[in-house]
Amino acid sequence: MKFKSLLTAFALLFTITINAQVELRSSGGSFEDLVPWGDGYLGVVQTQAYAVVLKSRQFQYFTENGDMKWNTKITGFNFNNSSVVHNESEYAYLVNMPFTKTALLEKTSKTELLNIHQVDKSGNVKEKSIKYTGEFKSLAKDVKKLEQCYLGAYKGGIIFVGTTDHKKHHVLKIDHDFNVTYNAINFDSDYSYELWEKDGISKVKFVLGEKDFSLIQLRHDEMGLNITVKTLDLENFVNVKEVKNTISFAGYTINSKGSVDIDYKASERVFTSYNRIVHKGQGTYIYSTLGAFTNFVYTDEGLKMYAYFKNIKEGTKRDIEKEGFLTFNMDLSGDNVISPTNEFSFASENGKSRGHAFHVTESGKFIIISKKSKSNIVLNSSEGEEITFEEDLSFAEIYLSYITGVKRSKTDQIDVICTVGDKFIGIDFEGFKNSLGNTKRALIYKVD
Repeated sequence: MKFKSLLTAFALLFTITINAQVELRSSGGSFEDLVPWGDGYLGVVQTQAYAVVLKSRQFQYFTENGDMKWNTKITGFNFNNSSVVHNESEYAYLVNMPFTKTALLEKTSKTELLNIHQVDKSGNVKEKSIKYTGEFKSLAKDVKKLEQCYLGAYKGGIIFVGTTDHKKHHVLKIDHDFNVTYNAINFDSDYSYELWEKDGISKVKFVLGEKDFSLIQLRHDEMGLNITVKTLDLENFVNVKEVKNTISFAGYTINSKGSVDIDYKASERVFTSYNRIVHKGQGTYIYSTLGAFTNFVYTDEGLKMYAYFKNIKEGTKRDIEKEGFLTFNMDLSGDNVISPTNEFSFASENGKSRGHAFHVTESGKFIIISKKSKSNIVLNSSEGEEITFEEDLSFAEIYLSYITGVKRSKTDQIDVICTVGDKFIGIDFEGFKNSLGNTKRALIYKVD
């Protein structure tokens, strides 16, 4: 049953409290990432404030009281690197991908596919090179064509995906002992740049859960959207389970400009671009492709999909009839036609929201926040909750208010929310931003 209430009434249902803020200060640079890790917080700090890309990082660990416990600097093979950390893992990683370079003066490697630095919770570092041997020895001959697609961390290790043609994807699972398991996932042989450019087919999307890793390709035809899901069990990583779901969006105009997820994490890096760039005259134009129109996430209830829609009134170019989100439960048991499980529509006085955020919880609940005006923000959930906020708050402040049942103030300026199991923290990044949009000081609000 759908109901509407003010936050003051909603707050009476909860006994959750927010601890006093804890201040964290980075050393020698600014936070590129800052996430809860173990009993404290891990900051990945960059010291090259004006660099376009970074070669080195400082991994800095803070206690729950905000004291820096250790500071470890890691310098990679070249600039083509990225850090990942799963909140509940025993290790954090800086992963170099030396088969390509991001600057003319960089070096590449003809023998190493990956160069991995593993950091434990005491600040100790182990380095391991993954060479072109064994099952993926054949990749060495195509190294100049190889593109990184995805890098993700889960509790037991990390996942890397690369491709040379967006048809065959090379998937590596590397556990904490640096044991490597390889699988090659083949997708539609009809893939071509021309078909991708016309939104006939998508580049592959990647979804990492605690038990499974899925690669997903979308194809559009007169029947609707055909979605191929190929899933690897993280336990054995050998057998590939494939299903095809068909989804009709009849009655909806799907839009790629959806929202941001208010849950902040550093466990995934997606390198594949789902936009195409077109140069016309003196202008540069960015167009979304088919892969940008849907989002997927693993929850305790399985694989979910959501998409943003915006229907324009007939006979007009900009007047909005309705907009919102559609949510779906993907069926991985077999090939099936999927219908929406929920439609979240939001409207305002002028028929258009001023902004919106969408989040899927680990339990499978959907949360949507819509700003109808500067002082009228509404939160809805898939369980029928509807809560009105009559103050200009950030989406993170709104979500933290919902979690705790305690009304936040716009002066708190919470920037992001981190979720670790059933625990939450809010982060307020303070100070001047540098060229990468990060700051040297952060305030932590811990939710109990």
